[in-house]
Amino acid sequence: MMKKYIAVAAASLIGLAGVASAADAVSQNSRPAKHGHMHKHGQKMYQKGELPRDLQELNLSSKQKAQIQKIMEANRPQQADKRQAPDAAKRAEFQQKMQQRRAAEQALITGKNFDEAAARRLVNERQAEFEQHAAERKQRMADMEVKRLKERHDIFQVLTAKQQKQLLENQQKRQQERAARKAQSSQPGQPNMQGEPRPDMPPMPQN
Repeated sequence: MMKKYIAVAAASLIGLAGVASAADAVSQNSRPAKHGHMHKHGQKMYQKGELPRDLQELNLSSKQKAQIQKIMEANRPQQADKRQAPDAAKRAEFQQKMQQRRAAEQALITGKNFDEAAARRLVNERQAEFEQHAAERKQRMADMEVKRLKERHDIFQVLTAKQQKQLLENQQKRQQERAARKAQSSQPGQPNMQGEPRPDMPPMPQN
């Protein structure tokens, strides 16, 4: 009876952090991408089938619009490229790995003598797995950034010299406007999000 109680208690004490980190890694890879009708180009949102606002301002020809749409369509993630839910084999493999890890942790907790070497092997294995998932996630982000930059480069090459100049000037102007708004909003006495003036100093506590 006592052994059964210890086993149940040990199960509740199993390292949830390790299980959670591994589960999060699988969740990140298995979470399906949301299907929407809004797309982002830089910081501007636009409907599917239309050009971003910064390009709409350039008086593009029909040929240019078609070329740019083609570039954007080629770089838009397709269903086959999106992260899919893991298949049954991967789910079974993950479940088996979690069961083995829980069993190993339970054995460490319930054992008469604590096996530090086994504990370190278990922790190191979990850490290596976490680092592998982090490295893979970092590589995916880098690949996406390179793809995004190439898309912007290809679109820029479609523009005439005059349009390129106008695009850069418009972008610089918007950056300056954003910086000015940010600087103004951070000044004391300026209205906050609720329209109330920002106090120069925090209110003094009342006695």
